[in-house]
Amino acid sequence: MVFKDYLEPFEEEHSAHYELQYYDKVHHLLQLLHTMYETQATVIVDLNTGSWQELYATNLKFSDDMTQVVGFNGRQGMTKDIMIWERQKGNNDGRYATIFASNELYEQNDDNKKHEVYEARDISWTSDNKVNVDFYYRVNPTDTVAFRVRYIYAADNKRVNGREFYLMLIPTIKKNKKV
Repeated sequence: MVFKDYLEPFEEEHSAHYELQYYDKVHHLLQLLHTMYETQATVIVDLNTGSWQELYATNLKFSDDMTQVVGFNGRQGMTKDIMIWERQKGNNDGRYATIFASNELYEQNDDNKKHEVYEARDISWTSDNKVNVDFYYRVNPTDTVAFRVRYIYAADNKRVNGREFYLMLIPTIKKNKKV
């Protein structure tokens, strides 16, 4: 299912598109991928309440308790940031607010050394305060195997109001993955 926004003041090829990315049957949560020229975002629609929010990231993964969500931010075909949001309480109607944004990927990006396998990225929550983010890279653009780089983000449970995430630098080695 794809929706096209013809109200945008751009040429036809630059108009916004919305497509169904994911539907969570348990929580009645709809995720629409919003593509705008060179950027992408995800619109989260809570079908129970009708509320919606646009997060400037893709491939969103919610924690088991739905209090945090993590996703990739960047231009199409290139990831620059890992973003983590936390559900707000009180007067915010349960909207998510950014609590962490990394730029490690932007600082380490060297097009001459590695080539990201964009479709092979993965996010997995290992607990409510720890998330693994895996990227796969080819050494050469035409390679059929790739190596994995894992970033582990963990929350400091000592913080009173909300959680503060930080990057844990733990080297991991994984056999090559066929891509």
